[in-house]
Amino acid sequence: MTMNDTLFAQQAEIGRRLKAEAVRKFGKTRDPEDADIMGYCSCVRNGRPTFLVYHGPGPFAMRECVFWSALTTQCSEIFVVSDARYKVLESLDEGLPAPGGLQDDWEAGRRDGIHECLSIYRFPFIGEPTSAQYPYVREGTKLTWGKIMYFPNAEQSGAIWDAARTGWAKRREIEPGLIDRANAIGRAMKLTEAEQRNHQDWGIGRYLSRQKSVFMVDYMPDEVFFIDGETLDEKGLGN
Repeated sequence: MTMNDTLFAQQAEIGRRLKAEAVRKFGKTRDPEDADIMGYCSCVRNGRPTFLVYHGPGPFAMRECVFWSALTTQCSEIFVVSDARYKVLESLDEGLPAPGGLQDDWEAGRRDGIHECLSIYRFPFIGEPTSAQYPYVREGTKLTWGKIMYFPNAEQSGAIWDAARTGWAKRREIEPGLIDRANAIGRAMKLTEAEQRNHQDWGIGRYLSRQKSVFMVDYMPDEVFFIDGETLDEKGLGN
């Protein structure tokens, strides 16, 4: 297994867990889309997923979420994950479906030959985008997963890729000042290096969750969620 395969497998496992949770909650409802996962960016730092940044609805929400994730999370790659539909073509004579056509057909109940999957796009700080699909079959609350299908070229990702590169470019401009500020705060609070990193990441989570395209931020090392700049506990939404 290549490094690229390993990274996608890691992200597929996160998506698989989230999909299983959604199906357990909503798998018995009439509309299959009730069990779709909320689209998110998985921000990877030093080879580990650090933030899951869930985006809200709207045609530009995903790319805006990618921009803010690249700008703020100090990650080296971003995986964009969502539920999707695909169709296996018997021959090239069938022609490719129009953009959004499969989703339109699915929502209208015309589902013959259309399959479900998790769509995973990888946008690295260095290198080119790649993508994968993790197909599944759902029957009520039962999920049967297929094999991950990898694609060397991430087609139809231009606008999102541009958003990631713009965010990283902007980060290079402002990062030196942010690091100096974080170090000064760490010294004033007499924090260890690990405590300063954690304190800074909580600040990132709070700031990121206040952006209009972002619905919620999961800071994975502490399993803490931020909405509108507050943790769920601070908002009175915790267990």
